[in-house]
This record gives sequence, structure tokens and C-alpha cells, in this order.
Amino acid sequence: MDNEKMLEKLNSLFKEELWGRIEPKDIGISKFKILDDLFNSLVGEELFQSTLDVCKSHLVEHPDSITAAYLVGLIGYHLDRMEDKFQLRKLIDLFLDNHKWAVVERISEKMLEYGENRIALKALATSLERLKRNKEAIPVWENLLKIDRFDAEVAKKLAFAIIEEDPDKSIQYMKLSIEGYIKNAEYNEITDLWNKLVSVSWEDIQFFERIERMLVEAKQRELTANLLKTLLFKYRDEENPEQSIEILKKILDYTPEDNSARRELIKLYEKRYGGHSQYGQFLKLSKLNNLKSPVKHAIQNFEKNIIFDKGNYAVHRSWGVGKIEDIDSENLIIDFREKQGHRMSIQMALQSLVPIKQDHIY
Repeated sequence: MDNEKMLEKLNSLFKEELWGRIEPKDIGISKFKILDDLFNSLVGEELFQSTLDVCKSHLVEHPDSITAAYLVGLIGYHLDRMEDKFQLRKLIDLFLDNHKWAVVERISEKMLEYGENRIALKALATSLERLKRNKEAIPVWENLLKIDRFDAEVAKKLAFAIIEEDPDKSIQYMKLSIEGYIKNAEYNEITDLWNKLVSVSWEDIQFFERIERMLVEAKQRELTANLLKTLLFKYRDEENPEQSIEILKKILDYTPEDNSARRELIKLYEKRYGGHSQYGQFLKLSKLNNLKSPVKHAIQNFEKNIIFDKGNYAVHRSWGVGKIEDIDSENLIIDFREKQGHRMSIQMALQSLVPIKQDHIY
């Protein structure tokens, strides 16, 4: 096509656009097929520049011209002119707003012919999703995650798109999505994802602990406590009292006034330590079941004291390590190297002895 024919064709398209007054919502991909044919017929740098000049001049008088904007943007990509490329981005935004998904798909694919970029990929993925072609959107979402692995929304879409066919990969995308939402401070998006992840991968306690730390650092203590409750229910249902106790202690650390969690902790302590000869005594002394007593100190006192039991060890500041030989509600008998069979009241023992956990005895 020579310059004269190009000008004739452009003027014809401009007139058609002006007279037709067609709204963006009424434009289909047939218009862009015509414009692509015109673009493909341009040969040589000089013709590209002439077309660019004519279209830019037209945009000055008619800034809403889709014909001129499309050709300027397309030539901008072809000649790698940043100042002209943005016209295609403007058109993508325009047709996204008008829900013209097939048009968005076509413009995005044109942009991607010149290399991957996040805007075009995101627009393409959105159009495919709205056109109910989610399977085709999967590789587009995956390419988006290569550009930004913490794009929370994309990771979430991928997670649920492949949850049946590739559950392990889906779990990884859920984790990326949760971390992404935290990094973006979009905390309202986390709960549903967390609950789903707990239902399919609750054993990965290290991941949940990392998310817990991230949320606490973000001063989201109440949200953290609520999320941990979902994890607690799973471990409780799986009859894992040790891990359940640790989770409940964290919940009470973040929300110390949660009396329901406090009662649940007492139930689990009873399940864990109910066979201890002095369980009732130490529970009472700790004031854990006194809801007016500060829960943090009550837990510390109970866990420190419950280690005192027959066969366990404790250390005295002057007499060293001793083994508890017997204990009742009032006294205990402990063997130190230099003081065998030494009798102490429970109160005195709690004040003067430091219990030693079994895993600290060598």
C-alpha cells in the first residue's frame, strides 16, 4: 500500500467512525480485524511514520477515536515507542469497563505478540475468565505469577482452578495467595483461604506459624487468634492434645479475655495431665480456672508446677538436682545427693525448687 491509498483508507475509517457514532459497548472484534489488515499492509518505516502522524493529528481533534488510538498503539509497539504504546493500554481499560471481553482478548494478544507484560496478561486472563474459558486462562495466570509470585488474586484463581486435578500445586498457590494478601495488607481476604487450606493441608504447622508471625508483626492479633481457632479445631478433631494446647496458648496470648478458649485449654490440660497425682491441686494453685486471674501468669504457673510429680527432677539453689520420690496433696519427698528423703511442703517446693523437664535430663 502506498501513502495515498493509506490516507484514503484512513480517512474512510475516520468518517465511518464519526458518522456512525458507535459506542464502545457496541464494538466487536470485526472492527479490529479491519484495522489489523490495514496495519499489516503498511510496508516500510516511512509509511508507518505517515500513518502515525495522521492518526495522532486525528486524536488531537477526536480524542475518543478508537481507530486512531489502536493504530497509534500498534505502531508504537512495532517501533518500540513508549509514548505511543500507552494507547493500547487505554483501549484495554475502555473495553474492560464496557465488558467487551472478546475485544479485550484480541487487543491483549496483540500486545503480547511483542513480548510479555503484566497489563496485557492480566487483561487476557480476565477476558478468558469472563468468557468462561478458565482452562485457557491457567497458563496466563501462571505467566503472571512468574512476573509477580505474590500476586494474591492470581494465585487464588490458580489455586481453585486446579484444585481437583493438581491438589499439591493448588495448596502451594493458596499459600502464595495468603502471603500476598498479607504483604498488600488485604487482611479481609485471608480467612476463607486459610480455612480452605486448613481443611486440605492442616499438617503443615510451620507454614501456619510463619503466617501467624507475619500477622502479629502487622498488628493483626485478633485476626490471628480467630484463624488459629480453625487450626485448633482440626488438631482437636485429630486428637492431638499437645499441639492443641500450644495453639490455645497462642490464642490466649493474642486475646487474653477469650474465656471460651480458656475453658477449652483447661479441658485439654485435664486430658493431658488428668493422670497426674496433683493435677487438681496445681490447677487450683495456678488460678487458671479463676476467670478474673490474668491468664498468662496462670498458664505459666500451671505448666511450671505440673512438672512436679513422682519420678521427675527438680533443682534447688543450694542442694543441686534431686529426684522426686513421692508427692501428695501437702508434701513431697525428694532425694538430693546430700539430703536423701528430704520432705518439703508443696508450697515450699514451689517457692524453692525449679522443675526440670524430662528432655533436659541426660
